[in-house]
This record gives sequence, structure tokens and C-alpha cells, in this order.
Amino acid sequence: MFLRHIFSRKDGLKPETQSDEALVHLIRQNGSPEWLGELFNRYAHLVFGVCMKYLKNEEAAKDAVMDIFELLPARISGHEVTSLRGWIWTMAKNHCLMQLRKKKVELHVNGDIEQKTGVVFMENDPFLHLFNDDAPGDPGKKVQEALTHLADPQRICLELVYLKNKSYKEVCRITGFTDKQVKSHVQNGKRNLKNLLEKWERKSMG
Repeated sequence: MFLRHIFSRKDGLKPETQSDEALVHLIRQNGSPEWLGELFNRYAHLVFGVCMKYLKNEEAAKDAVMDIFELLPARISGHEVTSLRGWIWTMAKNHCLMQLRKKKVELHVNGDIEQKTGVVFMENDPFLHLFNDDAPGDPGKKVQEALTHLADPQRICLELVYLKNKSYKEVCRITGFTDKQVKSHVQNGKRNLKNLLEKWERKSMG
């Protein structure tokens, strides 16, 4: 079975006795394969389930699992991780969405260049992660609440692009907005949403 321990372990501190938080700390310290191997043992089944849900192909899901765990040390080093299970779930989901977007770009390689540009832009947009910062499968509660404070065009466009995984062209078709209007609503909505969340954060700390 592919969900096996593929990393060697060293004598000494036993990875299986460490908490998730301790493993994250150890990976940040030295990136030793033994710590990553323990995370693989604990969460490969979860990641595989997420990948199957989105990719709907066993071989593609297996490949995605390996890609995700190869990326994991660098991602852990560059992000604040509070709930490891939820964070890995979100990382797996976003990885799969990126794979689907890449496939969509390939399918439209001879089509509208604006369509391709929009998909590639979304793939590399760090704002995507904001919608998955609390619980697996749902945008953060604060983000959900903040969305309700935006003007309707901005809220609708953000929800379609980031929650429904729609391209700009598809948003134009659904809403009746022009491409220029969609881009404007998304950019203004992102800025206003970010400002609102930062305002709430300062207030909670103040």
C-alpha cells in the first residue's frame, strides 16, 4: 500500500512520541526526514482523502500526496501553524485546486488569452489561503462575517472567484459584469476585506 512509512528514522528521540506542535518545531529546526515521516504516518490518509475528493483519480491523488509532503517542510517554515490538521487539510485542498487550474489552462491553451491569464493569476494568489484559515472546507468565520460588510458586487465576485473556483470569464457570464468590472470588484473587494480584518485584529488586541 502506498500509504507506508517511506522515511528512515534515527536512534534517539522517537518521532511517534512527539505532539504535532513538537514535530512542527523540529521540522523548522533541522528538517530531518524522520520528523516529516511521522507527519506522513499521521496525515497521509487525510491528505489522500482530500486529493481524491477534488482530483477524483486515484493515481493523481497519490502523486499529489507525495508532492504535498515534499513541499511541507518549506511551507511549515514560511507559515504560522496553529492547528496542524486543519492547516494540512487546507494546504492539500489548495494544492488540488492549483492542479485543476493548471489543467484548465492547458485545456484553454488555444483559447482566450485573458482566460489563461486569469487562471494563472489565481493559482499564485496568496489571498486564496485567507478563505481557509479556520476550519477545513469552510472560509474562516471572520472572513465570512467580513464579506457581509462589502458592497454586493465586491462580495459576489470574491465569493465566485475564491469560494466557487470560477474564472473571471465565468464570473462575467454569471453576473453580467464586464471583464474590467470583475477585475475592479475583485481588487477593491480584496483590499477592503483585508483592511476590515486588520481593523478587527487591532481592535481585539487593543
